[in-house]
Amino acid sequence: MITLAGRQTEHPGALLIFWGVLVILFGAFHVSKWFGRLQKFLMQSIPDPKPRRPGDRPLLTPTSARILGTIAITIGLTATTIGTITALRQ
Repeated sequence: MITLAGRQTEHPGALLIFWGVLVILFGAFHVSKWFGRLQKFLMQSIPDPKPRRPGDRPLLTPTSARILGTIAITIGLTATTIGTITALRQ
């Protein structure tokens, strides 16, 4: 149950809108430059259990993070659109 415009609802359209917005924010974070900065900070501050060799690449490169973010934004926009249409039909 979530609250939209002061009313609590279990409407599937409202839930789709809610999760769609969260996925859009997730995608926007991965597309932004802040993701790279956070990743560098975490790599320096958290000790790695397996020592890395100089040629090793990070798990998520900047390009793959942007691709993941773009896909997440697309999924989020689709979910939000479907949720809005579902909510407006009733």
